[in-house]
Amino acid sequence: MKILITGSSGLLGSSIIGQLEKRGHQFIRLVRSQSDDSAAKIWNAETGDIDKPIEDDISTVIHLCGRNLISPRWSKKVKQELRDSRIISTVSLVNLIKNLPKTPNLVITASGIGYYGNQNEKSLSEKEPNGKGFLSTLCRDWEDAASELAHRGIRVVHLRLGIVLSDQGGALSIMKPAFNLGIGGILGDGKQYMSWITIDDVIDCIEFIISDKSLSGPINIVSPNPVTNSEFTKTLGDVLNRPTLIPLPKTVLRILLGEIADELLLASTRVIPEKLNNAKFEFKYSELKDALNHLIKQI
Repeated sequence: MKILITGSSGLLGSSIIGQLEKRGHQFIRLVRSQSDDSAAKIWNAETGDIDKPIEDDISTVIHLCGRNLISPRWSKKVKQELRDSRIISTVSLVNLIKNLPKTPNLVITASGIGYYGNQNEKSLSEKEPNGKGFLSTLCRDWEDAASELAHRGIRVVHLRLGIVLSDQGGALSIMKPAFNLGIGGILGDGKQYMSWITIDDVIDCIEFIISDKSLSGPINIVSPNPVTNSEFTKTLGDVLNRPTLIPLPKTVLRILLGEIADELLLASTRVIPEKLNNAKFEFKYSELKDALNHLIKQI
């Protein structure tokens, strides 16, 4: 299968290519600058310009473009850049897809569980409406930007990704040094739910979605067993055999990080992968301790 992909240099994109190429899939990467990959095309995500036409028959498109949400603070300028990097690039990609010599069967776009906002202890399936706040609005508009393709009869999937745990980077690599030093602790009161998934299961989810033509629309890409921040902290400490005694109060987090604290660290999103469960997808790592034991050994 030939797959067109954006955001291939990021943690998720590089992992997807690395694993799915081993399983026989071929990739054409849309990149921002010159690449050693002869199959890559230089694509301007803002203007839609591309250096060489795509003449291959593309069966699937995976769209992962977007500036990293982790920033010192979300200023007005940064928030606009976060929006533009996702929504403008999606509109540009939609226009590119409309002009391909053959319409792809499937377009997979990244999104996030930030769509739901802070929902405390409520279990959240894909049926839930979007919540309030910057991330909720961003995810909603991000998904809406690809809606024209669905109207054209293309199967469109929005990956509502939880916290992706990987041995190659991301959240776990940020947290591990602090825990190793014995200064890892709960965030706020620790009662907020964290919906997580291993990079291994993300890749398997994508391949499963490609093969299962009944799946479309938003799909929660999370483990079936979300945990509270307190549970996550204790489990990571146990796996690393390190104490987790130093909490970070909400007020300190808000002083240090501003809006990021409430939207990313203190918001409670107890997300359930209802569509994947109904489709009988089998997670490799559905329990947090098993997932961390697997990943920590590789970091």
